[in-house]
Amino acid sequence: MSAKLSAGEVFLLIAVVGIVFAFLGRPVPFNNEYVYLLRLLDGFLPNDWTFSSSANEHAIFNYIFSLPAAVLPIELVGWLGRLFSWVFCGFGIILLARYWNLTPLSTGISFFFWILIGQSVVNGEWIFGGFEAKTIAYSFLLLALWMTAAGKLSIGGVFLGLTFAFHPAVGIWSIAAASVAVFAIRPGLTSLIRFYILILVGMLPGILPLLGNQLSADANNNENWKFLVTQAIAHHLDPYAYSRSEFGCLFIMFFFAVAYMLSQKRKELTFLTVFLSVLAIFYIAAFILRATDQFTLLRFMPMRLFPLFTPLFFLFSFFSLIGRGKPGLWTVPLFLIALVGYVPAYRSGPGIEQIIQNFDSWTAEEDDLAKAFDWVRENVPADAVTLTPPTRKDVWYRSQRATIVSFRYPVYSNLTEWRKRIDEVTGGVRIQKAENAIEEVDNAYSKLSPDMVIGLKRKYGVSYILTRSQYPFEIVYQNSHWTIYKIQGGDYEARK
Repeated sequence: MSAKLSAGEVFLLIAVVGIVFAFLGRPVPFNNEYVYLLRLLDGFLPNDWTFSSSANEHAIFNYIFSLPAAVLPIELVGWLGRLFSWVFCGFGIILLARYWNLTPLSTGISFFFWILIGQSVVNGEWIFGGFEAKTIAYSFLLLALWMTAAGKLSIGGVFLGLTFAFHPAVGIWSIAAASVAVFAIRPGLTSLIRFYILILVGMLPGILPLLGNQLSADANNNENWKFLVTQAIAHHLDPYAYSRSEFGCLFIMFFFAVAYMLSQKRKELTFLTVFLSVLAIFYIAAFILRATDQFTLLRFMPMRLFPLFTPLFFLFSFFSLIGRGKPGLWTVPLFLIALVGYVPAYRSGPGIEQIIQNFDSWTAEEDDLAKAFDWVRENVPADAVTLTPPTRKDVWYRSQRATIVSFRYPVYSNLTEWRKRIDEVTGGVRIQKAENAIEEVDNAYSKLSPDMVIGLKRKYGVSYILTRSQYPFEIVYQNSHWTIYKIQGGDYEARK
């Protein structure tokens, strides 16, 4: 099957990019881009602990895209990267949709309804949004699925391997599922062996940087990963973080899609059915790992892909079924089943509000904390270490100054040190509810005593603190909600 797009599909690809921009085209940087794009800058904040720590899980992405980042503004790199990944991920989805015999219009409607629920039902995973390593990985994955399903195993294997090279947590599960699903197309032994070898070849650039991190004792500390799974990033790692209704609608979608795809008796759809079914097994396995407290294994995110591909394949199947011909007795019950699967996902998802939030992000004024960060950038010495709220993602981008630690960006290469620093800047916070973690960490940070702040100054060389609280230090900046103090330990000790 040719990869050349028809005129209708070209128009659809343009529409896909337009839909993504309308729903998710926030200013650059946004969300994870506040760290991932800054990591592309050579020597950014060398005295900051987070940025001086390794990020080997994204080593290939960082190396390749550091080249344009060396000569272009980081905002432009972000926009170019977004457009690149939106186009190629959209291209891959359009090619996959052909296996359902969908018209460009039906594919576009399916895509719209998928974006409407936030792309995944649970787990907070996405393909379209900002620019980071996983968006490149998904570009390769979608194209690899299309090619492998069509029997093009050589290039499909290389692309599956590159999925891992760019983002191991996406690649490991997609490779495992595709390695089983490939038997559905009944390849010859030689083709099968070549397929697996080429997967490994594609993986190699990503495997080598990871070995040191994954084999270290710190990476396998169960207590550290328990903290991450159950408290810090439960929305990504914890199978228990979502409601039964969300799980129920996810599996209704799954069984609907599987039943339809198998009924078509096409080897391509059989391949994708097995692929999705193996992802479902990984998803269920995550619950077993959680029930047995195997938190170090949950770090590989076995539930990552199933909630993402299930609604996409479900919508393709539903609109393929609707477009088959004249309505019959099957129409009403199947339509009701589809509604039971989709409506709870829509109600729990972000919905059309994404467009409003996107518009607001372009027109909103800076909040008081952003203004305080701006003041730090303009007035605090470049080599200073600051003490700032540990839950704000844009702290480095706006302030351009080193901090002690960020709760939003765990340093996976040294989780023990990361947890220790979180304890130090929050007075040993004990998070009660994962869904309130950000608020609880912020409140704990605001309760640091003056003696604790002085202790952080002595240990880490902190010279400024940005806070909502009152301290007996020199005020150098203040707005309606936030104050910046210059920490002078000697004067404070004298006053005591």
